[in-house]
Amino acid sequence: MAGQNLSPPNQIKIMRKFLGRIYVSQDASAVAEREFLVLMDAGCEASTRRDFLHISKHLKRPIKFAFLTHHHWDHMHNISYFRSKFPGLEVISNHRQNGGMKFQSEEKMLLGDTEYLIVPTPGHSPKGEDICVYLPEKKVVFVGDLCQPQGHSFERTTFCTPVPYFHDGIRFISSLRKVISLNPKYVITGHGIVCRKKSLEITLEVAERIRDIAKQEVRKSRSKKNSLVAKTIFERIAWERGFHNPQSRMRDPYYQECDVQGLMYWVKRYREKGARVR
Repeated sequence: MAGQNLSPPNQIKIMRKFLGRIYVSQDASAVAEREFLVLMDAGCEASTRRDFLHISKHLKRPIKFAFLTHHHWDHMHNISYFRSKFPGLEVISNHRQNGGMKFQSEEKMLLGDTEYLIVPTPGHSPKGEDICVYLPEKKVVFVGDLCQPQGHSFERTTFCTPVPYFHDGIRFISSLRKVISLNPKYVITGHGIVCRKKSLEITLEVAERIRDIAKQEVRKSRSKKNSLVAKTIFERIAWERGFHNPQSRMRDPYYQECDVQGLMYWVKRYREKGARVR
């Protein structure tokens, strides 16, 4: 498997074995330790539940730990099912405690024979709770929704939108830089996609370009409504990325729910702080 599907592919809805002991399903993954399985996100699909229940029975190993990269529904919906099937399952996620986040810096955990490095990577979700999980031995990083290149290069969008979904632009960019600095060989998303570090770099390039376009448009459009400035940013990045039907995407409910969140972050930030803000 190590030679397949390593540039951003279309999502493949089948279970795949990767690097000997990593299993990648439609919207979750698992690492097989000697005596148990470690789940990476729980996903939301019934096929994911069936996949990992089958792997557990086939290997005769229970799911003992589950990392949740963040608390969006599509990443955690199945966790109650896995808890019911595997009593004592320990869930590891980021959340507020004692006034701060549980994971405020990188933290190592030894599970079975494997070192797991938990890396706080806020920016995608609104509560700033995102984490990535890096396996230094395999040079594999599980990134949840941090990696969103939306295509094979900056100039070529092959997804349904040319922009990544994020809520905090500054932290999203910082998190991408942090994970890129780990120099991973393989990147596994929370939606069953296995890719290379290049996909993180494309995501970073797009995120930084959105920031720069937002700065330009806020300067030029001081009296225009925020939503109209965001629309202009979307149209510009769509054109630069070869996305040919931005009007259709802007009629999609996911434009308001997802795409516009990051665009509005930068518009509001530059409006409030002035276009000099970086």
